[in-house]
Amino acid sequence: MTIKPRGFPNIYDLYDEDKLFEEHKDHCLNDRDYRIFFQGPVNLIKQEWNGAIYKLANDEVETIIKVPNMTHLRLAHYPYPEIFDIIAPVYDKKMIRTKKVVNIITGMIPKNYIFGAHVGYYLELRRTFG
Repeated sequence: MTIKPRGFPNIYDLYDEDKLFEEHKDHCLNDRDYRIFFQGPVNLIKQEWNGAIYKLANDEVETIIKVPNMTHLRLAHYPYPEIFDIIAPVYDKKMIRTKKVVNIITGMIPKNYIFGAHVGYYLELRRTFG
């Protein structure tokens, strides 16, 4: 597992869509190079042409998320183990708008999966695993 930088104190123990957006507003709107990231161990449930569906590993709540193929990284080499880490920005900032990347299908995301960092952290991992 890759060591995650901690960019802000998590105020919540569990995150839903609204709390993720609140963190994004509080920490990212005034800094174009700062992102809120999802990173942690998951099980791949289903690979689709436009994204992947994952269950968070060791999750008591049974959280299921969907992330686009082009925006998240699998932090493992193929063939993938049963449980492996992924990373994705929760929101992707475009020139004109902000696009949601991590979509919660069911459950809530535990705080140990959510952190803030400079976009360079993600780009460095992309060079290794992308």
